[in-house]
Amino acid sequence: MALMSDFEPATGNGNIFSRWANAFWNGLVALGEAGARTEEIKYWQSLSDEQLAERGLTRDQIVRHVFRDRIAY
Repeated sequence: MALMSDFEPATGNGNIFSRWANAFWNGLVALGEAGARTEEIKYWQSLSDEQLAERGLTRDQIVRHVFRDRIAY
């Protein structure tokens, strides 16, 4: 039987401050992306059903469309 893990030990990956700073930065980037995506969702929701249909979307596909690069189906 084989045991596999994606865990990486903290040693050799820089000091604790650099790891913390990297995690903090990644959090800020995620917040910025979330805000931009929220605005994009609001934009798509503001369109009429006819306008969405012209673009090949339905109302229930908006979130999937906005997060298409993050969500695997």
